[in-house]
Amino acid sequence: MGDTIGFNLDVLNLSAGAYSLVVAYSECSSMIATYLVEDDGNLQIDSIAFTNDHCSSGSATLAIYANTTNPDILTYSIDGVNFLPTGGVFTNLSEGSYIVMTRDSNNCEGYYENNPVIIQNIAGVEIISDNITPENDFSSDGSIYLEAIVAGGDIYYSIYNGSSPQTNNGLFQNLSAGLYYCKVWDGFGCDTTFEVIVPRNTTTILEAISGFGNACVNDTVVSSLNLEQFNGVFSFVAKIYYDINVVNCVGYIDLLPELEAVFNANISTPGEVILTWQGTLPLTLPDTVMTKLVFGGLGEGVSLIYWEAGPGQSVFFDQKMDTINAVCYVGEVQIFSSPEIDMQPNEKACSGDTILVEPTVTDGNGTIIYEWTGPNDYQSQNYELVLSPANINQTGTYTLTVIDTMYCKKSQNININVIPSPEIAFSGYDTLWVEPGFLLDAGYGAESYYWNTGETTETIVIDSMGNYIVEVTSYENCKSTDAIQILWAGTPFYLPNAFTPNGDGLNDSFGPILRYDYVNRYHMSIYNRWGQVIYETTDINKGWDGTYKGSPCMLGAYVYRIVYEEFGQQPIESKVVEGTVMLVR
Repeated sequence: MGDTIGFNLDVLNLSAGAYSLVVAYSECSSMIATYLVEDDGNLQIDSIAFTNDHCSSGSATLAIYANTTNPDILTYSIDGVNFLPTGGVFTNLSEGSYIVMTRDSNNCEGYYENNPVIIQNIAGVEIISDNITPENDFSSDGSIYLEAIVAGGDIYYSIYNGSSPQTNNGLFQNLSAGLYYCKVWDGFGCDTTFEVIVPRNTTTILEAISGFGNACVNDTVVSSLNLEQFNGVFSFVAKIYYDINVVNCVGYIDLLPELEAVFNANISTPGEVILTWQGTLPLTLPDTVMTKLVFGGLGEGVSLIYWEAGPGQSVFFDQKMDTINAVCYVGEVQIFSSPEIDMQPNEKACSGDTILVEPTVTDGNGTIIYEWTGPNDYQSQNYELVLSPANINQTGTYTLTVIDTMYCKKSQNININVIPSPEIAFSGYDTLWVEPGFLLDAGYGAESYYWNTGETTETIVIDSMGNYIVEVTSYENCKSTDAIQILWAGTPFYLPNAFTPNGDGLNDSFGPILRYDYVNRYHMSIYNRWGQVIYETTDINKGWDGTYKGSPCMLGAYVYRIVYEEFGQQPIESKVVEGTVMLVR
């Protein structure tokens, strides 16, 4: 049956082969089981594949190919320490030395026979030359020639920061003077960037320059036409264009005196100004403003003011009628919208009312400033016009002027009519003392009257004291309201000149007989012929019964003195009534 390899139930570290297990129960009985241990194969790394890094970008890769019957149980390492289940592929590697190994789940390891694997860094683009050719006299004949080398593959050149690249061709021609942003890169994305300035070689060249200006819609704006290097000019024809939707040329001002005699400006064609001048001798001028074109602002926007530089359009000649080199510069004028005011043209109110005018202001530019002016030197910088309380002296025309940040302004008027409220006839009084039956008149000429008594006539009959209120409405629907306190006129009581205290129930006491019930304070004193006080009271409802200390007084004349105050809306003051009364029995 073979060699015995152990007597335990578990047997470890076996080689591949067939193994029999014999289990004996007794001397005469046993059980035999057979087990096959197969060889899983050696861990061998057949090959590897890798790419180098480029311009230190960490772009290298390394792939490991192992010979095993079950590759899914393998882990891989490129440093001999860390084993990872990457499937054998490692990316984003940098330049360096790598130890390639594999390991299975039984910790069996495989070692690459050509370790270490060396990954190199391939340098990026290298600029070996940059040749710059200047532009001559604004003729766009400058050039940039760039030369670069790479480890392999195509080279891409751009002077526009990566836009519009040329492949394997670093020559850029027909350039104007200026700053260019160069970028050169290879097929692996390695690049280098730098700036190049193309200079300009300038010979004597005439410069025609349009100026800048701004104004508001419906205002005028000027654009100066400047000339520089104006040397030996015998004649010229120039065309200047503008946007007819924004401005309209209406003429020119401030022409140089040296050009006045034979200068002409034709503005008959909308959007075009044709300037011509013919000298008798060549003319040389210092750098200066030739003239100023005047434009009317039509609509909000920007209009370029440019000299037409096409062939035969804007041409300057010397005395031999040879063309003088010239370059034209574009200017512009900007027209800003003016503020618009939406406000009613008229406002009517009654005196005493509050007038509030709230205009709506649209368009304009930036912050709006408000300026109100009106009658009697009225001024305000508030947004609203407020007159409170309104009076007839404020009747008149008020003007609102709005000014924006660009000093564009708009004005609009509103006519304010303050109608007098109806006058009430008794408005100058707060209290009237009248007799019963008095006619209280509210005043003539109103459309309607309404009293707190419910009456609707101009006058009412007074039959009781109290507070009377009337509301008067004019034909213009203006209202006035006033109130007055009515009190009865005269002494509020009568005093008899004799009394008979004989107990018959008629004239048995002396005292005031009330006419009106508005006595506030009261004090009555009775004197005998010697001036002695024999009776006094503060109760207006009590009279003297003709006795003194319980004894009847003698017949004859007695003096009385009454001090009282009336209440009402008038100032309170003490009043005195004195006289004599006859005691008769």
